[in-house]
Amino acid sequence: MPESKNEGNTSVRMRELGRIEQVDIKIYGERLIFVAGFNCEESGGRGIQRFAEEKFIHQFMKVVDVVFLTESLNKIVWVTHDDKNIYKIEPLGFGDNDTYLDIENFDIEK
Repeated sequence: MPESKNEGNTSVRMRELGRIEQVDIKIYGERLIFVAGFNCEESGGRGIQRFAEEKFIHQFMKVVDVVFLTESLNKIVWVTHDDKNIYKIEPLGFGDNDTYLDIENFDIEK
């Protein structure tokens, strides 16, 4: 069952299992956009679209534990989201020492 967290007046956040069903990089004008789509167990489709920064993609691949981006298709991860955004992606057997992707607080400069 998904875990929920209510943060004041914001949407309710859920943490649930999601299968990666799409992962790609697309051209948007002069920039590249990283795209990932998830099918979450309770809430259905969720997605990420953001500029394709090397550090972000590298962190995504570490969390999913792949060498090639296409290997992430059909992998299952924990997805923390609300109705509008994905905030965090964690590996399936997430523990205190594991790598995760904190999308909400991701800073390319760190």
